[in-house]
Amino acid sequence: GKSTLVNALRDPTKGGAADVGKRARGVTKNITSYVGKKIGGHDVQILDTPGVGDKDTPVQKLFVNLEEELTGKDPIDGVLVTTPIPDGRIKLGAQVVQFLVSKGFIGGEKWKNVILVGTKKDRAEEGDVECFTEEVVPEMFAEAPGKTGTFALVSHHDYSELESTISALPNVSVKYAPIPEKDVASDLAPKIGLDVSKLSAEMREL
Repeated sequence: GKSTLVNALRDPTKGGAADVGKRARGVTKNITSYVGKKIGGHDVQILDTPGVGDKDTPVQKLFVNLEEELTGKDPIDGVLVTTPIPDGRIKLGAQVVQFLVSKGFIGGEKWKNVILVGTKKDRAEEGDVECFTEEVVPEMFAEAPGKTGTFALVSHHDYSELESTISALPNVSVKYAPIPEKDVASDLAPKIGLDVSKLSAEMREL
C-alpha cells in the first residue's frame, strides 16, 4: 500500500519508517516528511499523507492540509496517487487528487506532475493489469489532454518502474492556486456523503 511504498523509497539511514499495517482508523495520521533515496541523481523528499477516508483525518481536514503544502514555500515536483491494481477502480483519494489538479493546479501540462501508481502487482490476478492500464488509467486522467497520463506498476519487492517514472518527471514544479471554498464544498460533498452547507461550515472551522 501507500506507506509500504514510502518505506521502499525513503532513505533508511535518515529517519524512521512509515507505519504500515491494517487498522480500521488508518495508519498515517498526519502529513509526514521523509528523506528519500536519490533517484536519477536527484535528492528526494517524500510527503506521506493520511489516506482519504481515514476516520481520524476527515476529507475536509486533509484537503485543507494538502492545500497548505501545495501553497507552501517548498516546491512540489510530483504527486503520486496509489491504488491497488486488484481493486480495478478509482477510489475516493484519487478522486480528490483529480479535483485538486483540475481546479487548483495551474498550466496546460499540469497533469504531467501526476503519477498514478498501481500497487500490489504481485497480488494481481489474470486480467487485473489489463483492466488497470485500459480502464483505471484513462478514468484517472479523464480531464488530461488525450485522456491519458503517467503511471507505474509496483509490487512488494520491485519499485524500479516507479523510480524510472519519478526520474522522468518534468523540471517544472507544481503551481497551485487555492480553490474557492464554494467550489470545494459543492464538488467534495457528494463524494463523501455530506450536505454542501455542512461541509462548507466545517471547512471554515479548520
